[in-house]
Amino acid sequence: MFALDIDGVIANSQDACLLHVCRTLGVGVERLTPCTTWNIADCFPEEERPAAASLIRRAYTHNEGQIYTLARQIPGALDAALFLHQRELLKAYITSRPEAVRSITSDWLSREGFPLVPVYHTENKAGAMTKARALVLIEDNPLAILALREASANVIIFDAPYNRELPGIRISDWPAFVRLLAALPLDYRHRAERGF
Repeated sequence: MFALDIDGVIANSQDACLLHVCRTLGVGVERLTPCTTWNIADCFPEEERPAAASLIRRAYTHNEGQIYTLARQIPGALDAALFLHQRELLKAYITSRPEAVRSITSDWLSREGFPLVPVYHTENKAGAMTKARALVLIEDNPLAILALREASANVIIFDAPYNRELPGIRISDWPAFVRLLAALPLDYRHRAERGF
């Protein structure tokens, strides 16, 4: 039933990226402003933004600074993934990470104890949902959320400062999501696979 995005939903690669860029540019973390937009280069002082943007792009496309390896779990994400998996509700992880970091992604998921389900590396998340037979994707990226809605795919927004202007069903943290699902008297495995 569910698929999970990785970055910003179960893995905090953003903080790992910010630390990498700060070290590379010699910018103290205290000089950063809180990130309220999808473009994390906006967190840097204006004079550092072009260089920061270039480093961020390389970090996310080539794992420079080992941001995917060093990413920490989003609090409660592992428990939520295990909860879904134990009930046969976790169908896949769907990420826009490049295919080149597939083994790094699989290693991180395994090392962190996440359930082994298929991992799709793609910009076409709605298509990956269909392949995985997932009815709902939990996603934080505002551009991906809009694309999923355009494709008539079901999405739950994982709350972040950069996606708060988007309306829709959202969760603010994993423990609340698990409590909600645990309270439902339904056994989703026996329901018809259709949207809500």
